[in-house]
Amino acid sequence: MRNYNANDIQTFFDAHAHLAQFYIVAHTNICPARLSAQTLHTRVQTAKQDLRHTLNVLATTLHPNQPNCVRRKPHLYRPLALTTIEAVNTAQAAALTTHFNIILGNIPKHFRQAETIDGIFRNTWTNCRQSEDVQTQAITGSSKGLNFYVLKEAHYDKQKIVGDISTWDIDNTFIPHAAVYAD
Repeated sequence: MRNYNANDIQTFFDAHAHLAQFYIVAHTNICPARLSAQTLHTRVQTAKQDLRHTLNVLATTLHPNQPNCVRRKPHLYRPLALTTIEAVNTAQAAALTTHFNIILGNIPKHFRQAETIDGIFRNTWTNCRQSEDVQTQAITGSSKGLNFYVLKEAHYDKQKIVGDISTWDIDNTFIPHAAVYAD
């Protein structure tokens, strides 16, 4: 079995950068420095489920007249989500919280305002009892180099690339193969 490294994931993310439209940093309510490894593992798994729920709600909200189209034809209508998770080590600084970096794309034109995406995402994320600390920004031509930033922990710690608690959140990564809202 092949071991993937940060450069492999970087190449994968770069291959789909043309679909990227928004960047979200979603902090959780997890402060790893205060938790045991087992508790941290459990809380991270819960946060991943909360992120999955939040992304599902976002996807259906983007299609108010046809909410089932996301389930029936995800390769066309489901948003691109390239997701990494940072600060999942109990040796992290005491003030650092675990957070997700999410690159979103395949967003319909009438929802392409950072405030709109932030509002939908933040509402669902906080309803999952996660942190209200969510930042959303539109990705412009000059910020296409975000892929290095969202993979910085993978570049620093080669052991945390892919695994149960790792840098790349594979479970919450989705690539629409025939995205209808790509620019």
